[in-house]
Amino acid sequence: MRYNYSVFIKQDEGVQSLIKWQFEENGSFFTYLWKAISAADLCNLEMLRRAYPKHVRAYDRYRLEAGWWEELLNELRTPEVR
Repeated sequence: MRYNYSVFIKQDEGVQSLIKWQFEENGSFFTYLWKAISAADLCNLEMLRRAYPKHVRAYDRYRLEAGWWEELLNELRTPEVR
C-alpha cells in the first residue's frame, strides 16, 4: 500500500473507495462508478446518491469541502507507527 493503512481503515466505505480511486486501486466496478459519479449532472448525481450515499458524500467532500482532501492525504502519507 502506498498510504497509512491505519488511517485508511478508520474511514467509511465511501471514503475508502474514493482513496482507492485516487490511488488507482479500485476494481473495474468501482472505477466505473467513480467515473459516473464524477461526470454526473445534478439529477443523475442524486440518483447515484440514493444507491451509493457514502460514495457520493465522499465525492461531495472531495469536491466542495476546502482542504478536506489535502488534510486526508497528509494523514494518509504519515508513516505508520508499529
